[in-house]
Amino acid sequence: MRRVLPLLLCAVLGSGCYKVTYQNPLLPPNGVVQKGRSSFFVFGLVGDRRIAAYQMCPAGVAKIETKLTAGDVLFHIFTVFIYTPRSYTIECGGAK
Repeated sequence: MRRVLPLLLCAVLGSGCYKVTYQNPLLPPNGVVQKGRSSFFVFGLVGDRRIAAYQMCPAGVAKIETKLTAGDVLFHIFTVFIYTPRSYTIECGGAK
């Protein structure tokens, strides 16, 4: 039983992470990377799901990656499921 509980805890914490990636095959990256975090509340149900990538990359977006990291999950647990951050990375394309 002592071995099962830590394994179960690791499985639960590890299963909450995910990553979604969109890559534009027509626009090569130019090396400019923007990172940030979106805020969601009440189990992730309340919050703006849109990221204004066109404002960050006026020449176009080469890649967008949104993810729920282990740190985001821990933040979610420590705030008793009230606040859920989600991390994102945007890689700009075109000329610098």
